[in-house]
Amino acid sequence: MISNEVSTSTPAADAPANVRTTRRNRNRRSQNVSSQIAMTNPSTYEGDYPAVGAILALRLEKFDKKLAFEQFVDKVCMYVVTTLKDGGDMQILFREMKDPLLHLNSNYKPKKPIDDKAPDYSEDLDLYKAEITAFTQRKLNLRRNKEKSFGLVWGQCSAGLQSYIKGIESYVEKSNTFELLWLLTQLKKATAGIDDKANPFVTMHNAMSALYKMRQGNNESNDRYLERFKAYVLATELTYGSHVF
Repeated sequence: MISNEVSTSTPAADAPANVRTTRRNRNRRSQNVSSQIAMTNPSTYEGDYPAVGAILALRLEKFDKKLAFEQFVDKVCMYVVTTLKDGGDMQILFREMKDPLLHLNSNYKPKKPIDDKAPDYSEDLDLYKAEITAFTQRKLNLRRNKEKSFGLVWGQCSAGLQSYIKGIESYVEKSNTFELLWLLTQLKKATAGIDDKANPFVTMHNAMSALYKMRQGNNESNDRYLERFKAYVLATELTYGSHVF
């Protein structure tokens, strides 16, 4: 009698063990290649905004437009100032890593006239109302500029650097609220080769040791040597070694 049961086996399952192993290895290699393609950029990579003229990448990555963190921030800052409305209010964040909103409120918020007996009180009050309206719009522009600048900075990072930042525990939370100050701080550490998960004392020792041992190469220009020196100083400062200065 012929059985009515339907076989649940598949060609892959019926294949010999060595064939299945070969197929699995081939699939893994394909996945690894795809992963590598997604994780890397060509040496001519210019970022999502080529007009910036610079990109940021990990220390071992090599790109034609790659710059040190400080130089990269200068480029981005000038781009923001010249292309975004009220972009100048973002300078304090890029130049000094400070909250631009606090700076704006402390230095530019109009003051309401309080002496209603003054002869120019009515005129001053009208002027204040006009100034506070303009100031409110300026604050709204600042909020939008922070969001745009977050995307701008992120778009100028290499795929490898982006993957590294995405691995930080608070990335999702901070990126959802466009925390640009947080992003710049993490990029500063990452490009300096600092791993927050490593032992902080070992990291500081390694950074200080590298600074003390650095030497100018035989064919190295003074400008290039100065850039390397600043990078080592920055790494030392970021690893809680600023006291040595």
